[in-house]
Amino acid sequence: MSAKPEVETTTSVAPSVLRLYGRNPRKGNVGAVAASLKAHGQYKPVVANIGTHTGRSNEILAGNHTLKAFRHLAEKFPEDERWNSILVHWIDVDNDQAARIVLADNRTAEKGRYDNKVLADLLADVADDLTGLGYTSDDLDALNSVADEIIIDPDADLDDDEAVSMRGQSVISYIVVFTDVDQKRRWNDFIVWLKRREPDLTMPERLTGYIESVML
Repeated sequence: MSAKPEVETTTSVAPSVLRLYGRNPRKGNVGAVAASLKAHGQYKPVVANIGTHTGRSNEILAGNHTLKAFRHLAEKFPEDERWNSILVHWIDVDNDQAARIVLADNRTAEKGRYDNKVLADLLADVADDLTGLGYTSDDLDALNSVADEIIIDPDADLDDDEAVSMRGQSVISYIVVFTDVDQKRRWNDFIVWLKRREPDLTMPERLTGYIESVML
């Protein structure tokens, strides 16, 4: 790059002009990131520090593994022009703020949690092709075969209504043990059938209703 980029701008540059953050504690899955890039392209920019205050120009603060994946893909597929440039959002911070951004970017992603029912439904919508998503058909089967659980996370950022509605409820979970693959397949088929039969109920309600119906 012949000139410094402007702060708070987003540009495309060659991956070779960027440097990795040397103290990044995160060990991500570069292969999974590369598979996502191949399937969906780069849908969000990495964040790089211009380096005026650190003396380290063009240093990645968010997206180190995306840069690694770009370099891997450029080496593996040299004729594919998609890997010749990477989208970068530019900031200019000192060493202290750079470290804080790296730590926050890694940690805040880990603090989230999934609604397994919504995740299973979303995956079911694209189950015909899971390429580049980081999920497999086994993941979808596992989600469909696990009962819904009420999880109270003391670190979760709940609003008042949500917190009140969850307070005082029991946390109930169970483990289903299979002795062979056929049992697991039949259980998964049963859970999927129950879900289609009663889509508006939770899994405990579906199971309870089914058990009551066959015992009458």
